[in-house]
Amino acid sequence: MTTRFRIAAYAVVSSAVLFLGNSSHTAQALVLGKAEIVEKSATGIRTPIGIKPVAKKKTPKLAAVKEKVEKLPETKAIVAEFKPPAPISHPVTDPTNSYVWGQCTWYAKNKRPDLSNNLGNANTWYFIAAAEGVAVGTEPRAGAIGATSEGYYGHVVYVESVNDDGTVNISEMNYAGGIGAVHYRTVMPGEFVYIY
Repeated sequence: MTTRFRIAAYAVVSSAVLFLGNSSHTAQALVLGKAEIVEKSATGIRTPIGIKPVAKKKTPKLAAVKEKVEKLPETKAIVAEFKPPAPISHPVTDPTNSYVWGQCTWYAKNKRPDLSNNLGNANTWYFIAAAEGVAVGTEPRAGAIGATSEGYYGHVVYVESVNDDGTVNISEMNYAGGIGAVHYRTVMPGEFVYIY
């Protein structure tokens, strides 16, 4: 088959597809270069003679649908089982704390109300505190804020105490247990830098 003949055959097939898709055309259509008579079926769908359209599924009668709906469980019983969650209390010991409640920064500021509200995300606390003239260092001390720049926003903790072996007991919020949850753990002293 030559290239010209292939192009012509493709044009005929494309025209036939467009022609069949348009109901305003006459009752004849060209399919692959052959003429076929097209009839209009009882459903109003034009089909080639000898080919019947696929039968539509019958929709269920209204009475059968109504019967199924009536068998559903009562919605009152389902609603009665729902119990709203207990309200979250936001303990505020420092009313000037402008950090978002439940985040580690809110918790650290609550533990250390003497620190500024302008320390930013946890990963900037150490540097901004140093720039504001607050004492900082690498040695843990009870009452200090531990800061790390790990993670997208960093993390800050409160140093509860320092053990004889050098490990550090800390408390923190939004670390384990999610937003607003206070968590306690013991860490190595080098995991944080400290704001005194």
